[in-house]
Amino acid sequence: KGLSDCRVSEDIHLAIYRIVQESLNNIIKYSEAHLVCIEIGKRGTSIFLKVTDDGKGFDTAARRAGIGITNMRTRAENLNGSFTLRSEPGKGCEIEIAFPCQACITKEQCQLT
Repeated sequence: KGLSDCRVSEDIHLAIYRIVQESLNNIIKYSEAHLVCIEIGKRGTSIFLKVTDDGKGFDTAARRAGIGITNMRTRAENLNGSFTLRSEPGKGCEIEIAFPCQACITKEQCQLT
């Protein structure tokens, strides 16, 4: 959504790829989901990634974050991004990552094709 005028840095690109990869891995292993939605776009002054599923969910307050969730959070925060995890038992899971738009490179600024 709205990314046609914006290319992300290689670091952001790799972080998004790895976070999607880890999210899908967790969904396959734990969620028992039937539907997964991945959104990537530009919202206000941020580029965002949102991964949602309709799986069994979990209580985020009662469950310690595993290595995968910790790695996703660290990847986002190391690039000045935010990481939000929302889940409830029986209501699936949602992970949202947002990076400030200065992480974006306009086509004019980018030397890559």
